[in-house]
Amino acid sequence: AQVPDIIIVDTSRTFLGVHDENDSALVHTKLFPFMCLARNLNAVLWVVHHRRKADGDEGTDHAGSHAYVGECDIAISMREDTGRRRQLHIRSRLDESPNKLLVELSTDYTTYTVLGRPDAVVLEEVKRRAITILTNDWQTTSQILEAFSPPRPSREQLRRALRELPIERIEGHGPIPDQWRLTS
Repeated sequence: AQVPDIIIVDTSRTFLGVHDENDSALVHTKLFPFMCLARNLNAVLWVVHHRRKADGDEGTDHAGSHAYVGECDIAISMREDTGRRRQLHIRSRLDESPNKLLVELSTDYTTYTVLGRPDAVVLEEVKRRAITILTNDWQTTSQILEAFSPPRPSREQLRRALRELPIERIEGHGPIPDQWRLTS
């Protein structure tokens, strides 16, 4: 028999049958068998739970009891950022976990790409990093983006940064992309 690597409970409200989400003891009682199963199988337990309507401080923006976060090694809350971007706010018992990550949903709405820490993807940071990649030779936006080390900004964020830099641009038309270079 195959042993799962991940056990997903989606959503805790529906699957666990917790009728009073504010009852910490009940939440623990319902989660505990899944926690034991995951440990016995050496699997990840992924419990999907809803956020409350109002934002909360770190670890308190979920609906119901604090046991939902208290029972977790890592609790991740997804919040809207801009457009197709979302910020993941991470509360973890593991020191190596980042506090926040920025992800972006693909244009076909099928995949999220991790862009990195939000502070590494903000416009000023993208401008600073782009200027170190640019040369006196013409480069397309795709070439510049490819030269970024992770975390890479989105293509639109890079275009926005390039437009604000004191550099030269040849505007693309149709299938011919924009090209950029340092000012001679």
